[in-house]
Amino acid sequence: MLTVPIDVIADLLDKASIVELSVLEMIEDEETAEPETADAVAEDDDAENPDDDAYRELVAAIEALSPDQVYELLTLAQLGAEESEAETWDEAAAEARAIPEDVTGEELIRALVLTDAIENALEQLGYTFEDDDDDDDDMIETEDEDEDEDDDDEEEDEADRGKDKNQR
Repeated sequence: MLTVPIDVIADLLDKASIVELSVLEMIEDEETAEPETADAVAEDDDAENPDDDAYRELVAAIEALSPDQVYELLTLAQLGAEESEAETWDEAAAEARAIPEDVTGEELIRALVLTDAIENALEQLGYTFEDDDDDDDDMIETEDEDEDEDDDDEEEDEADRGKDKNQR
């Protein structure tokens, strides 16, 4: 079902978590504001803001995706959105495809920054997020991987118990 690699989704979610809501609000305000003079634009460019950098990185990552991948991520967002009526992948895909292609990037940014819809949909599909104590990045695993790890842990525990008996 998913064609966008999980590590790409995790990277997008990480980038989105850095973007401040104030930057998103500022960008939305710019869309409705009157055009600025060239001097005002130059002043804004001189005052680099780390939040703007995070936003630009997120935009660049989204622009690197194919249109089909963007729609797939929007489908995830529709599937995981509480206000969405989609109960199946096909219904969510139909809702996502109804979004005009010229605004899909903006809609995906909103979904990534303002909601947990994509994360919710991934969890519905059997993917989980785990925080690693040694690393601040989230790791996405499928439930099957979790079960395999649990089996490996049990086998290691049994092997350790066997070693303890042999040492006595």
